[in-house]
Amino acid sequence: MRFIPRKSPAEKVGDLESSIENQIHDLKLKEYNIDEATLKSLRPKVNLKQFNLSDTGEEKSSNAGILYGLGFGLGILIYMFVLIYGIQIMQGVIEEKTSKVVEVIVSSVKPFQLMLGKIISIASVGLVQFTIWIVLITVLSSGTLAYFGLKMPQKQVMEQVTKQMQNDPDMKAAVDQQNSKVAELLGNWSELPLLKITVVFVFYFLGGYLLYGALFAAVGSAVDSQQEAQQFQFPVTIPLLIGYLGLFLFILRDPHGSVSFWLSIIPFTSPVAMVGRIAFGVPAWQLALSIALLIGGFLLTTWIAGRIYRVGILMTGTKVSYKVLAKWFMMKG
Repeated sequence: MRFIPRKSPAEKVGDLESSIENQIHDLKLKEYNIDEATLKSLRPKVNLKQFNLSDTGEEKSSNAGILYGLGFGLGILIYMFVLIYGIQIMQGVIEEKTSKVVEVIVSSVKPFQLMLGKIISIASVGLVQFTIWIVLITVLSSGTLAYFGLKMPQKQVMEQVTKQMQNDPDMKAAVDQQNSKVAELLGNWSELPLLKITVVFVFYFLGGYLLYGALFAAVGSAVDSQQEAQQFQFPVTIPLLIGYLGLFLFILRDPHGSVSFWLSIIPFTSPVAMVGRIAFGVPAWQLALSIALLIGGFLLTTWIAGRIYRVGILMTGTKVSYKVLAKWFMMKG
C-alpha cells in the first residue's frame, strides 16, 4: 500500500492550472508548426560578468550569488549563537538563584563580577564547542574513509564522469563549461577580502553576544523560574529579531540602502546586519561608527544589567514587574 500525501485545495488548483497551461502550450506549437527544439534554440543564454570599482578605480570581479550566500550564512550564525547562548546564560542564572548557590558565591565576589564571569564562561564554552565540532567532523570523516579504504564521494563522481567523457564528446563539452564556471566562482571568491570579513565577523560575533548576554543575565536574576522569564525575554529578543528579518527584507536585497545602513549602525541590530553587509563592501567610516556604537552599547547594557543583577540575584519570592526593575536600577549600591 503506497501512501499518497494529501494536497491542499490551493496546491491542487495550482497543479491543474499548470497542467492545462502546458497542454495549451503544446497545442499552439503544433498549430503554428513550431518545433519544441527550435523554440528552445531561439532562447539565448546570457551570462553577465560582474565587477566592483574600488575607490582608486580598480576593477575587481564579483558574484552576487557568493555575496548573498556569504551574508546569509554569517548573519544566521550570529543570530543563532546570540539567541541560544544568551538563553543559556539566563537559565544558568535562574538555576543558581533558585538553588541558593549564589548566596554563597556573592559572599566572596561582587554580583557584577559574577555576572561578567557567567557571560564570559558561557561564551568560551560556545567557542570551544564550535571548534571541537569542526575538528571532529573533519578528522573523523577523513580517518573513517581512509581506514576502510573508501574514496571521497567527490573523487568517485569525478572518476565516473571521466569514464563517460571518453565515450561522449557532448558530455566532455558540458563538463568543460561547468569547470569554467567553477573556476570563475573560485576566482570571485579569491577576490573577496576574506581576512577583513573574518575579523569583522569575530568582532560582531563576540560583541553581539556580550551585549545581549548582559541583558539575559539581568532577566535571569530578576525571576525565579523559566515561566516568569518569558514576559521579559521577548522584549529583549525583539531587536535581535528585527535584525534577523531585516537581513532578508532589506540588507541582502539592497545592502547600501538607508534601512540597511541604520540596521548596521544601531548596536542592537548591527551584529546581524553588519556581517550581512560586509561582503558587499562597507565604507570605512560606517564600519568604524558601527564598531564604536556597539562597544558603547555593550558598556551601557552591561552597566544597566549590572545594577539590576546586583539586587535581583538576592531577591526571591518577589513578584517582578517593569516598575520593580526600575526601582532596583535606581537603588544606590
